[in-house]
Amino acid sequence: MERGKRTVVDASVGFLTTPISGEPPELQRCALQLFEDIRNGLLEAHIPDRWEDELGGALWQAVTQRRQLLFVGRLLTPTDGWIIFSELLSFADAFVHWHYRDWTPEEVWAMATVKGCSYYDAIYLVLAHKLDAVFWTADRRLYDFLKRHRQLTNPTVRWIGDYRRQPFTP
Repeated sequence: MERGKRTVVDASVGFLTTPISGEPPELQRCALQLFEDIRNGLLEAHIPDRWEDELGGALWQAVTQRRQLLFVGRLLTPTDGWIIFSELLSFADAFVHWHYRDWTPEEVWAMATVKGCSYYDAIYLVLAHKLDAVFWTADRRLYDFLKRHRQLTNPTVRWIGDYRRQPFTP
């Protein structure tokens, strides 16, 4: 697949696709568009196995913070959170390439050192680097930090708010 069509998707982007209140609607639209383009085969998406843990943690946090379900106007319950989590994992199983330790701890450590980010974030960056993929994130602190330190390349790091529909080319 051509460069720019291969992506690594941060768990923060996956969380934005959920019907949970408190997230900026414009970012939710961009994340939903990215997932729609993945579903339609316009993008080839990749995630590390830690994506599941991060997404589950974010959803559980939304439950414990007593956040609201959009469009329904009631609190998110543990059952709601589990259903949303299960649906996102099913989407990932059907449309996303999972990666299990396609990196070494030394590679991740080196990336964290170069980029100045956390070890967990460096896993995504190493995967994107190895795949020559664009890394999409909704983690504003990570993105702003990398931008301030001129670390948005090698691999390419993009803010989800900048995502636009992919053109269809048969």
